[in-house]
Amino acid sequence: MRIRKFLTAAALFALSCTSTRIEFHDEWARPAPKDLASRLYKSQERSARPVAPGSRESSITRLRPRPFVRLSLKEAEDLAGQALSEGNYFLLRGLCVGCGTGHFKVYSDGENVLVSHFSLAKPGRRPTQWPVIAILERNPDQVFVECGSAE
Repeated sequence: MRIRKFLTAAALFALSCTSTRIEFHDEWARPAPKDLASRLYKSQERSARPVAPGSRESSITRLRPRPFVRLSLKEAEDLAGQALSEGNYFLLRGLCVGCGTGHFKVYSDGENVLVSHFSLAKPGRRPTQWPVIAILERNPDQVFVECGSAE
């Protein structure tokens, strides 16, 4: 009986959560075309982390002229605020709503990159620019940035 009540409550909670793509425009927002997004979501997820809060503003400044910057290992460690393993690190544009929940995911097919963040957030919140550090094989041809929330 307890399991049945729990499953009913869980189902009602899941039905009450609706996924919402963010309506507010941000200069970093660049959703991928549907066919490409579908392919990218099926591609390999890359190791990624947001920059440390103390590095956010300087990282945003570095990304103003272009959507990615190649980083040395030392630069990546400084921006992450922790030691990292060897890799081809890149600083990428990212957006989040309710940045304290959810996490960034980075997908790449070798040419295109999709930076995605979905989280729990109240409707009507504006996205926050939050750069992300990711390991990629090479310079991306295109960088797509999406964010959304479950209400």
